[in-house]
Amino acid sequence: MTTNEELHEARRRTRNAALIYGLCAAMLSFGAGLEVKAYVDQDLARQARAAWAASLDLERNHSAAREAHLNAIIEDERDHHAAALRQRDAHMAAFTSRNVGMRNDLEAMLADSRRSGDACIARAVGIADAVGTLLDTVGEGAGLLEEAQRENQRLAEANRKLAGQVAGWQQRYAERTQRITVTAKKPAG
Repeated sequence: MTTNEELHEARRRTRNAALIYGLCAAMLSFGAGLEVKAYVDQDLARQARAAWAASLDLERNHSAAREAHLNAIIEDERDHHAAALRQRDAHMAAFTSRNVGMRNDLEAMLADSRRSGDACIARAVGIADAVGTLLDTVGEGAGLLEEAQRENQRLAEANRKLAGQVAGWQQRYAERTQRITVTAKKPAG
């Protein structure tokens, strides 16, 4: 071999080695990029779960406060109604004992008092219905949280499977390098 041929052979080897190192570096960079993406996806899923849980806790706290407020209103209405009924009944009894002749008028006032009591009870029933609706909403929120957690688990499992496939592909292609030569007749034209 002449010096020129040796020089040409050395350049060819250097060029081939550089191409192989470059290909290896590209494959390692691609794999590292996939790992970083998987980590970011997992972190985003964790943050989403935490935000969802925090919003659900906030909603639960808000619902509990609203329920306590509505229960206090119901209790206040009951006390107010009972006091009003006691006061009216005491007034009616005293008035009746003093004025026996006004019995019909007093019976009408007693009927009015009872209708007012029915109205208060109807308001209390409406408030109780609102509390029931509120509790149903809290239950739906809990169901949505569980559904979101199941979806997050499914996505995490899918990410693990994809990471395994990518690692397998990387290993397979790193072990087997192939050279493809295409030969064909050039179409006449």
